[in-house]
Amino acid sequence: MAHEEMGDNDFILYVDDSGDPKPNPLAQGKHFALGGVLIAAKDADLVSETVRAFKALWKIDSSIPLHGNEIRTRKKNFSFLGKTSWLSSPGNTYQAFLESIGKMFVELPLAVHACVVNRRQYLARYSEQYGILTWEMKRSAFEILLERGARYAQMNNGRLLVIVESSGPSEDKNLEKYFYKFCKTGASFNPARSAKYDPMTPDELTSTLAKLDFDDKASAGLQLADLCLFPVGTHRFYDENIAYDILNNNQKLIDHRLRDEDKPRLGIKYYCFD
Repeated sequence: MAHEEMGDNDFILYVDDSGDPKPNPLAQGKHFALGGVLIAAKDADLVSETVRAFKALWKIDSSIPLHGNEIRTRKKNFSFLGKTSWLSSPGNTYQAFLESIGKMFVELPLAVHACVVNRRQYLARYSEQYGILTWEMKRSAFEILLERGARYAQMNNGRLLVIVESSGPSEDKNLEKYFYKFCKTGASFNPARSAKYDPMTPDELTSTLAKLDFDDKASAGLQLADLCLFPVGTHRFYDENIAYDILNNNQKLIDHRLRDEDKPRLGIKYYCFD
């Protein structure tokens, strides 16, 4: 579904992933996350124009994606930011670049949404049930993210277009299968345990989830998803997380748009953290 086919009340959720989606006990990563930025469909052009303007400001070729890992490590297209260090002193290029990215996020009409999985606790809880080399972790995170995004769109009398970064034919096919099965049958979680989240019915999901599309890093929305997902995915594991603090302090998380009573079923989900 093209953006121009979306109505004024509709939303677009740009989705990236962060971390290892398979609960392999040999993997070192602490988290897996699916999520990104949620915008009103009518703001899609503004997002694209803002990302182009940011690149022009920093003299970055428009074809080069804003890739979070390259920026954090200051490698490849972002080696101009200086030597790699986890600390940055005020006044240097890297610090100024991070502040400029933060300013871009603060000024854009977007909300960051995600499902973040604690991989080690997930493994302890589900490895016997699902096995350690399956895609169940990714499917679970995807279903949670879809339902929460769809519920938000429904509350605002709109639909939700989901745009995911393409990971390859096999991975994309898996996500597509999960998406349409989810629309048809609803979430695959235990009904008794998930009842407190008031899951949407298949009819509600079908009428609210407009479509699943795939795109690449040329998408401005997916570049923003890449930039925000890592700090959201890691902030519960590290005391210092400047990027997350910028998003949180400037009320750019989906939770800031929700009433307190709606946050447990619509807000950012931290899965297997208790």
